[in-house]
Amino acid sequence: MDAISFVPISSEELQRAIAGCIAYLDANCRETGRFRYLRYLDPERKNPQEYNLLRHAGAIYAVADFTYETGEPAPLAILRRATGYLMQYIRPLPSQPELSLLWSSANKDGDNQTVAKLGGAGLSLAALSLVEQLMPGTVPLASLQGLARFIGFLQQPNGSFYSRYFPESDYKDPDWHSLYYPGEAAIGLALLFRLDPDQRWLQMAMATLRYLATLRQAQSQVEADHWALLATRELYRLGDRTGSDVDWALLLR
Repeated sequence: MDAISFVPISSEELQRAIAGCIAYLDANCRETGRFRYLRYLDPERKNPQEYNLLRHAGAIYAVADFTYETGEPAPLAILRRATGYLMQYIRPLPSQPELSLLWSSANKDGDNQTVAKLGGAGLSLAALSLVEQLMPGTVPLASLQGLARFIGFLQQPNGSFYSRYFPESDYKDPDWHSLYYPGEAAIGLALLFRLDPDQRWLQMAMATLRYLATLRQAQSQVEADHWALLATRELYRLGDRTGSDVDWALLLR
């Protein structure tokens, strides 16, 4: 395989690119809080009606993370509008009201069942935990805790997860998996722990990353799982709050 060459860019160029992304999201977040999901250069081509709530949560996370990390005054109005839109779809599970789910349709998978995905809960928890840190009082703690409990509901004893849950049939899908969902869940749990220092959230996040690291430690090529890297960063930042039972050598390797 040929070596990959990278064109160096300056910090100023990088900052301009990030500012352009923030400006684009600001310009394409409607008053309802819903983003313009797709745009085409061809004005004759109509945008499809489908909307991906997981990527909506990911957009909130990106803006909130940029603001939290840099202190730059990114438009907080984006976060308020987009958070309000997302919160409409986070509701308790009727049979277990202590669990909160991000409800969406599974019609892309060939049916019209309602499905709750691990990634939806994880990204929503990560995004909303950051929003609450930036703007206290915006997101009820009970909603964040409910999302975390749902993540725990999907977690197996070895730290792995079911990726999808069908509430209407009370069915955890054992066959469909996503590369990114576990890392998204772990980062959400780690960010919640900063707000709500309940050891359950920390232990669940550590079990997730321990499982992924153990699974991959013997592999010569590892999937590009950036969410697990970000989750490891958040766990590392907790410092002494993680206690002494984290195998940092395993996680960092």
